[in-house]
Amino acid sequence: MFHKLVLIALFISIHLISTRAFDCETTDECKVEFGEDSYFECTSKKICECSEFFVLDPTNSRSCLKGASFNQTCTKDIQCTFILGASSFCNPTISKCDCKAGNSEEVAYFNRRCFILKKFGESCSEDLQCILDIRGNQSSNPLGKCLNGQCGCLIDDMTNSWNSGGSCITCENCTTVEISLFAIMGSATVALILFVYVMYRVGTHKKKQ
Repeated sequence: MFHKLVLIALFISIHLISTRAFDCETTDECKVEFGEDSYFECTSKKICECSEFFVLDPTNSRSCLKGASFNQTCTKDIQCTFILGASSFCNPTISKCDCKAGNSEEVAYFNRRCFILKKFGESCSEDLQCILDIRGNQSSNPLGKCLNGQCGCLIDDMTNSWNSGGSCITCENCTTVEISLFAIMGSATVALILFVYVMYRVGTHKKKQ
C-alpha cells in the first residue's frame, strides 16, 4: 500500500513539473528547455508559450501544434478549432480541417471560420449565421440579422426589411405593414367575438319563445 502511495505521489510530482509554466528571460531559454524546434517563445509575461499561429498540444504540454485552416493538413482537432472556431474538426478520413455540423444542422465556411447556419426565428450568436448559405455566400440573405439572440431581418435608420419565406426582403413601409396587419387581425377578432355573442343571444331568445 505504501509503495502505491509513493508511486502516485511521484507521478503527480512529475506531472506538475511537466505542465507548469516555464519562467524565462529569452526565447533561447525556451529552446533549451523544450527543444530547438519546439515553437515555444519567451513572452512578455516572462514565461515560455507557443509562438503565434501555434497552439499547445492538449495531450503533451511540452509540444506546440501549428494551427490549421480549412482543408489544411492536421493531426488533432485543436489545430482546426484554434483557427476556424468550435464548429470545426480534423477530419480523420482526409487528415484535413473541415467544418462540423451536428444533427439537423448546416454549416458553412467563410472568411477562415466555420459557422452553424440558422433559419429565421432560430437562436443565433452572430449575424453571419443568419446571412450565409451552405456555400458560404452572403448574397442569399444579405439583410439577415441576429436580433436579441434570434435570426431576424435588418431594420434601422437606413434599411427596412421583412421576412418572406425565410429570407429578408427590402420593405420601405415595414412598420406600417406590421401595424396594418395587427389592426386587421384585431378587427377580425372583435368581429368574431361579436358574431358569437349575437348567435348566443339569438339562441337564448328562441329558447324563451
